[in-house]
Amino acid sequence: MFTENPSRGSSQERESILHSRNDASFVSYASFSDNQKKSDNVNVTSHSQSYGDVSSVDKGKTSGTAVWKVLPALLLGVILSALDNTIVASTYTKIGAEFGKFNEISWAATSYMIACTAFQPLFGRFCEIYGRKSTLLFAYCVFGLGCLFCGLSQSLYQLVAARAIAGIGGGGMNSTVTILMSDLVPLKQRGTYQGIINVFFAVGSSLGGPIGGFFADQFTWRLGFFIQVPLLVAAFLTVTFFLHLPYQNRESFTEKFSRIDWLGLLLLISGVFNMTFALTLGGNTRAWSDFLVGTLIAGSLVSYVAFIYVETYVAEEPLAPITVLKDRTCLSAYLCNFFQSLSQLSWIYSLPIYYQAVMNQSTEKSGAWLIPMIVGSSVGSLLGGIVINMTGNYKRITVISYFVAFVGALCMLRYGLNTHVWEYILYPALGGLGTGISITTTLVAIIHASPPSLQASAIATSYLFRSNGCVLGVSVSSSIIQTSLKNQLRKYFDYGLDELVHQLQKDISFVHTLPEQIRNIVIRALLTSVHYTFLFTSISFFVALLISLFIRSQQI
Repeated sequence: MFTENPSRGSSQERESILHSRNDASFVSYASFSDNQKKSDNVNVTSHSQSYGDVSSVDKGKTSGTAVWKVLPALLLGVILSALDNTIVASTYTKIGAEFGKFNEISWAATSYMIACTAFQPLFGRFCEIYGRKSTLLFAYCVFGLGCLFCGLSQSLYQLVAARAIAGIGGGGMNSTVTILMSDLVPLKQRGTYQGIINVFFAVGSSLGGPIGGFFADQFTWRLGFFIQVPLLVAAFLTVTFFLHLPYQNRESFTEKFSRIDWLGLLLLISGVFNMTFALTLGGNTRAWSDFLVGTLIAGSLVSYVAFIYVETYVAEEPLAPITVLKDRTCLSAYLCNFFQSLSQLSWIYSLPIYYQAVMNQSTEKSGAWLIPMIVGSSVGSLLGGIVINMTGNYKRITVISYFVAFVGALCMLRYGLNTHVWEYILYPALGGLGTGISITTTLVAIIHASPPSLQASAIATSYLFRSNGCVLGVSVSSSIIQTSLKNQLRKYFDYGLDELVHQLQKDISFVHTLPEQIRNIVIRALLTSVHYTFLFTSISFFVALLISLFIRSQQI
């Protein structure tokens, strides 16, 4: 078991030490906001029986790592991971049109999310077994290869496979960076640093839409993926030369490999894939009553139940530690993360359809309209960290944040054919502000409530819930739009409905080539369908608001 470091010293010095396995402890190298010089003088040495980047305090040696040396490389990875998400969101219709499969293009997003969901907790274990630095470099390599293959894809199926590869690396980058930052700074200041990370995530998200739209309109959507490769090379080299973590693990590769919960991973992948596949088929290419759809849903539920059983009773070192899940604050924060991500991704993938299909705006412009949400998220991330740093309390600000997000989502139901520009800016900004605050505050709540020995896995589990929400957010919003569109059009058309729907599923921009009378009917049907996704988003935020009330109110 992990035990508390017995070293004596000032409260600030004790706070800077994280705890680890076999009487060893992770060192947080510094309380960087208090004194940068202090960070360069923290003394560490490694235990011979340690796991991961494990160390103990030793006055005889000094560390060579300070946050400012590696932060740019860490943040570059965060930016690229975020940019990769919104590049696809803004080029959704273009890619679907090129491959003639608009009704299946959501798989380009969901394959990335499935891989993220399944492998993020695994990267938490990698951090403990192989070390933080090796894990981060591996994630950079996988993500870079995925981006390269995306740009080279010649079919939708190749693109989906490449996006899955990128998703493995993207999930690893996100969770590993967060784990690293939790090692490097004291708990009370982690909210601020996490806010900084979230700001750069928001910057990447805000750049992804306009950049992806610009490349798609002016050149090709493939450039959005190719441009990320040299940037990842720069991040890889920076981490290689400037991130120096104490690490000593005498286990062989086989011993390390055997410690990974592969059965849990397979069950998790099965659960996520089956549910996503069912939501993609249902109401789209098959009826909800179809045998295959029902079988996939049942198979998903069985896989999730089996996953919980394996993590509880079978796995010696589970991907998702049940001890943490039993804690009220951790479980509440995880569920909040799930419903928040469900809402956010539903927004991000339905808004471009509203702007492009309903309002007939360009891909580039529709991507730019995502910026108010992302700016709000940036401000919220910093605000959440600052409030926690000042008050030492994370519950009140979390509850308030979900209320703000709920109001923003509810107001978006006002979007129509004659919406004012200020509404395009204000409502997404409110939603972004709420989500930005809560993503920071819930992470601090999880770290504060989880045992020091399980913090890396607890953080990775947070990403597991968030990624599950992201996967279902894309799938559910796509399913809502496809199902509602068919039902709305069925009220007006009998003859030729199947052909019309087929053309719209191939390329949603086909609506603007229709005769005026038919075009107006289809646009109103699309608007109603998008409103259903906004309603779904509002309900999800309200559920998150209710769950946040169960987080314990504790002072840091």
